[in-house]
Amino acid sequence: RTSVAGVQRCALPICNLSWTAGSGNGMPTFGAPVTKVANYTIVNTDKLIQFNMAGGALVATLASAATFTPGQTIVVKAIGNLAHTNSLSFATTGGETIDSGEPLGSYSIISGQVRRFYSDGVNWFTW
Repeated sequence: RTSVAGVQRCALPICNLSWTAGSGNGMPTFGAPVTKVANYTIVNTDKLIQFNMAGGALVATLASAATFTPGQTIVVKAIGNLAHTNSLSFATTGGETIDSGEPLGSYSIISGQVRRFYSDGVNWFTW
């Protein structure tokens, strides 16, 4: 890590998150989550998104990886359906892949689960 003006920066290429000096736990901060209740396309200004699935299953579409800084991380959490009857599915645009072509269905999550994605500028990956 490097420190600039009291903010520590992660040196990992897939992690452009910042750590607030003095936070005490060494965990990255993403700011306040944005909550979505309908299908949504994730864009390069998003960092932490909650999808409330109380009203039904939803789809999160990852915008073109080329519009994201390589290594930029997006964190997505499914909330609001404690019975786990609704899932959050992921889609990509323009034929882009996740993890070099894994079936997109394998990335579906239910309430309480989290997926982290990063772009290499061409495709999407999870970590």
